[in-house]
Amino acid sequence: MRALLAILALGAVLASVEGVCVDKTLSNGTVWHDQKRSRRTCAWYEKKSEQRCRRGDRNRNEFVANEACCVCGGGDEVCVDETLSDGTVWHDKKRSRRTCAWYAKKSEQRCKNGHKNRNELVANEACCVCGGGNSTGCGPRVRKGR
Repeated sequence: MRALLAILALGAVLASVEGVCVDKTLSNGTVWHDQKRSRRTCAWYEKKSEQRCRRGDRNRNEFVANEACCVCGGGDEVCVDETLSDGTVWHDKKRSRRTCAWYAKKSEQRCKNGHKNRNELVANEACCVCGGGNSTGCGPRVRKGR
């Protein structure tokens, strides 16, 4: 029973991680705010999002709120590597050390063969670095190393 509860808890944690949306920052790395007032950050828009996001296409500061803030339908999505159905870290069928982290170390070379050695998924489906992973939620997909 304890093992089942632990698996269910792990699944809930993993489900909450999938498709993480992150508010955009300005090109200088600081928190985004609209052009009119520096206090109008994504957190400010979130407090009255229904009202404020309707006007989120105004006051551009590199982005408008509808592009910068997750709460307004913008932001960036972070890709999360897939796991096996039992909640453990994905690895290919050939060797358990061949996880997405292993593929990432030499992604250009290793992802070329990422369609082989299926273990529920292949690397090209499971690993963000190979063009797979999970990024369902908000904004544009953020993927590396295709």
